[in-house]
Amino acid sequence: MKPSNGQKLWMYETMCLIRHYEDSLAVAYFEGKLPPKIQKGLAFDLGAGLALVYGLMPLAWVLQAMLVVAFSALLFGKFCLGAYVYHLLKGRVAYANSTLPWA
Repeated sequence: MKPSNGQKLWMYETMCLIRHYEDSLAVAYFEGKLPPKIQKGLAFDLGAGLALVYGLMPLAWVLQAMLVVAFSALLFGKFCLGAYVYHLLKGRVAYANSTLPWA
């Protein structure tokens, strides 16, 4: 039995809806579960990738440079820029400043 065009369209739309639902579930599942290094790297890499897609080469270079600086601070200075910014955004300024390596 061969599906009609209406059935094919329904199957395609259902497949797209399921794919969108699966992607949303993956985002919700991994939120807060990735190590800080990976989260930080993903943010800069995703931003740089989007900048490249839209033809914003200087922005992509800046984001990649920020990634290198953040990883260097983590490796050599034992300073996690992502955690510091997170605590600042949560309003815990005193705690964020107490995590600085020179504090």
